[in-house]
Amino acid sequence: MAYRVQMNDVSKEREAHTGMLLSFLVSVRALRCPLYDGGVSIKARQMLAAGNFTGAFDEYRCLANLGSGAARCVIAYAYILGTKSISKNVDEAKTLAQSATNSEPGFSNYILGCIAMLEQNFPAAFTHFDVSGKSGFLPALSTTAKLMSQLYRKTDGDLRASEKVFWHAVRRGHIPGFLYLMAFYKSGARGFFKQLCGFSLLPVAVMGSYLSCRFAIFSMRTFFYHPTIPTLEK
Repeated sequence: MAYRVQMNDVSKEREAHTGMLLSFLVSVRALRCPLYDGGVSIKARQMLAAGNFTGAFDEYRCLANLGSGAARCVIAYAYILGTKSISKNVDEAKTLAQSATNSEPGFSNYILGCIAMLEQNFPAAFTHFDVSGKSGFLPALSTTAKLMSQLYRKTDGDLRASEKVFWHAVRRGHIPGFLYLMAFYKSGARGFFKQLCGFSLLPVAVMGSYLSCRFAIFSMRTFFYHPTIPTLEK
């Protein structure tokens, strides 16, 4: 029994190392920013690692046509950003995300929230992010906090509410959430002491986000969206 447990641990460690290498290759050869895909296709990931962006998204499209909600959300995300291979099409992104709400409530509502944010329909964006976050989709927490901190800054209560959501995202393990929080502190929104913490820890947060994008590019803990992020494809 002890031998079997040891072998399982070795297997998991080897799998983790392989995943990190694959992620690194993808970040170098194919993607500029994180791409959560729900682990829907190792074949697509391997194509991306080989620099074959078009082939990878053909695989995601095939899976989407077969009914995969995660694959539909991946394509919808690509449509939001627009790439060299996939023209930006927000309407198509919305249609695909809406078709995946039953099977992928977290990912699909996050996409719909991002679209609402692009359209400056902020009440709808918060509603979708709330559904997404309650479904366990971590990026929704950080994006909610970031949007709150940008829109609602008039009172101390507004700023405290944003800070609370930021910390919720950080405690849940969403890596960009810490970067967003340090940028929020650096702005001076929560006083001098926390501003000093923001200045001091922002480089650490930047490095953590950079490393996660290199070695965990497909992880939900790394994934984020904001209208200013770079294009998906290299």
